[in-house]
Amino acid sequence: MKTNDRPGPGKFEGNESLAVSEALYEIVNDGFADGEIGDVSTYGIWYGLIREPLVGNREARYVVLTALAYIVNEDEHGFFGYTAYDSLAEAEHDWQHLSHSFEAVDKIIGNETEN
Repeated sequence: MKTNDRPGPGKFEGNESLAVSEALYEIVNDGFADGEIGDVSTYGIWYGLIREPLVGNREARYVVLTALAYIVNEDEHGFFGYTAYDSLAEAEHDWQHLSHSFEAVDKIIGNETEN
């Protein structure tokens, strides 16, 4: 029997899975995102890229991470979301699109971002 793992109101609401949300949040808070762009205080949103989260990771709590990559985000209100990718190429494509969008904004407002 499948149980409903959708998060209720709070930081992870609107995500597909509470367990996945919590695992991804822990990964980025431990500093293991493969890339970061944006900034909550400057742009109102932050994005992180996580490639192949289970490679080399033996911790049981991460077995819920079945996708090859994730793009995660946190907004100025503290809400955390994610998009799961079964294709690394698709995740990289979307990551580059986000990166270019932030670069364009930075040219307008005079900030620099890291990819």
